[in-house]
Amino acid sequence: MVKKPRFSRSAGGIVLNPEGKVLVVNQNGDSWSLPKGHIEEGEDAFTAAKREIGEESGITELKLIRDLGKYKRFKIGRNGGEDRTEEKEISMFLFETGQSALKPVDPENPEAGWVDKDDVARLLTHPKDKEFFTKMASADFDPKDAFSIEKRVKSFAHAGRGISVFMRSTHNAWIHAAILAAVVALGIYFDITELEWLMIVLAAGLVFSAEAFNTAIEIDIDLTSPEYHPYARDTKDVAAGAVLISAIAAAVTGALIFIPRIF
Repeated sequence: MVKKPRFSRSAGGIVLNPEGKVLVVNQNGDSWSLPKGHIEEGEDAFTAAKREIGEESGITELKLIRDLGKYKRFKIGRNGGEDRTEEKEISMFLFETGQSALKPVDPENPEAGWVDKDDVARLLTHPKDKEFFTKMASADFDPKDAFSIEKRVKSFAHAGRGISVFMRSTHNAWIHAAILAAVVALGIYFDITELEWLMIVLAAGLVFSAEAFNTAIEIDIDLTSPEYHPYARDTKDVAAGAVLISAIAAAVTGALIFIPRIF
């Protein structure tokens, strides 16, 4: 009868220094892994991860970027083999640090080092560690991509600039705006229902969005294909056709709302 492996919970992290290098630690002098270890009684995964990183590397100034989730694997045994008597559930976090000096205090993890991101998976001993790191690296865990209010504000500013470029460079946008103003005036005059206002908002949004996409496509085609090419012409014509379809749909919507009130 095969004995069921003991289950344990561990926590650790991918730690990036200011140069973007990744922290790895040597276990028992015969295997390499990301810094992690057992979650002790009364600890949560985040606290355990910070403690283990500190013990295995001496890095204590850690800024959390995000939670990287969990994965399971068997324990690394002596000589770098797999010890199937213990299965670990490992919670991982992404950290960055301003520290560079490494001073491990855990005797079972006597060595630590900073490794280029592209070399980490090749160095790690356990296949599951390699798989996890490769998956995270492919998703790009650069802290510059982490969520921040400042970045969200900047993204809105870029979007606002895009709308400004659209309105300044697209004559049809002003025609759509003038028609929308007239429709709004008619809606107020005839006191149309909330549902009808919703239909107008959706129709107007569809037209302006289609026109904006058309403008973006024209800008891109003019940049990437300044010389005449039939595919470039087709791309522009299809985009313009999308605008026409949305305009027809908006016109039908307006007709259904206002014609019965006018006649």
